[in-house]
Amino acid sequence: MDWFTDKVELGYCYVPNPFNDKPYKVSLNPDDVIALNFWTKNPAKLTPHLDDLINRGFKYQTFFITATNYPGYLESNSPDLVDTSAALDLIVDKFSKYAVWARYDPIIITEKLSIEWHLSNFESLCKIWRDKTERVIVSKCHIDGAYKNIAPKLDKILRENGDKMIAIGYDDFVDLCLKMRDIAKQFGIELSVCCSPGIKERDSALLPQSQCLSMKYLRKVIPDLKEIPISKSQRKGSAVQNYAPCQCVESKDIGGRGTCKNGCIYCYANRDGAFEQNIDPKSLWLSPNELIL
Repeated sequence: MDWFTDKVELGYCYVPNPFNDKPYKVSLNPDDVIALNFWTKNPAKLTPHLDDLINRGFKYQTFFITATNYPGYLESNSPDLVDTSAALDLIVDKFSKYAVWARYDPIIITEKLSIEWHLSNFESLCKIWRDKTERVIVSKCHIDGAYKNIAPKLDKILRENGDKMIAIGYDDFVDLCLKMRDIAKQFGIELSVCCSPGIKERDSALLPQSQCLSMKYLRKVIPDLKEIPISKSQRKGSAVQNYAPCQCVESKDIGGRGTCKNGCIYCYANRDGAFEQNIDPKSLWLSPNELIL
């Protein structure tokens, strides 16, 4: 947030192209920004800055808040749920529950993190989310395709902690999600599935595929929002790995790999396990490396 608030004051930042690392400029002038959309596991880091961002002209802010409550051997530095709940109260009070979207992902099935464990764990999180959001998005852990190098690290950590990955097929995962959907409904929350797995047409009426950053939900925050096209640069989907194409609307992601300190073993963005802790807040991009245009 030190880096981000400095860039807001500057009015722009640079972001490396994920395919060739060539930097491109992103405006942070409020006149160029429809809304700030934060994706985080740690909303308490955001709350001290929200009023300042509003005063700078960023009236609309939305929040994807992830909580999984996994044991420490899978996510060693995730925030305390008490702090997360308190931060959500502040965000909802400032913006409304429609600006908050919960995420319970990725869903990892192991001998210890069984179907029964997930149902109980998910219900405990829904109790926190009640009246603080109207939707929750879930997804299955992705450790194949582009993310296959996560698997050895994940297997090793599980083995060292007396645990073991359990493969779960499509039908069993859908059955789990339907049970979670019924739990969420008790707390006034709608459940949908992100890209993984791709939901078959026969199941879509009961278990919708999510468009995470969607016009439907953005318009609950920004009622007069003009139509935004679907992003062309997101995940295309894969029939082989059975995940659906991303249908989120166009946005500019200014985050960076290797910058998060939550320590989640399963995370694709920190797949090398290296945390860049020495980023200069004055750097024009979210990297310790020199920016060369």
